[in-house]
Amino acid sequence: MAKGKSFADKIKQSGAEVKQFSIVKYVKSVVSEKTGQYRFQEKMLRVPVGTDVETFINQLEKGSQQSKESERETVSTSETEEPVVDEKKPESPEAVEDKEEERES
Repeated sequence: MAKGKSFADKIKQSGAEVKQFSIVKYVKSVVSEKTGQYRFQEKMLRVPVGTDVETFINQLEKGSQQSKESERETVSTSETEEPVVDEKKPESPEAVEDKEEERES
């Protein structure tokens, strides 16, 4: 038995939306902090139709650099703050034994 409709016919009939973007594979080389060797990072980007791919990537890079700078600022401010230390004195072994005796009775 033959099919009534093909997949292409179903897509045409459903009124599928026209793509508002194009997909671009973006590969970036980065120097590893641990080994000093080059590493490659891949991303699949949706670039809106009508925008230049290079300008879109430059805006993306600029935004990621700003977020990294803000992360560095928060790390540097948290490192300069003094940690809160609980100033309880350690208990002597006799005091610990007394507490255990009180619990048992």
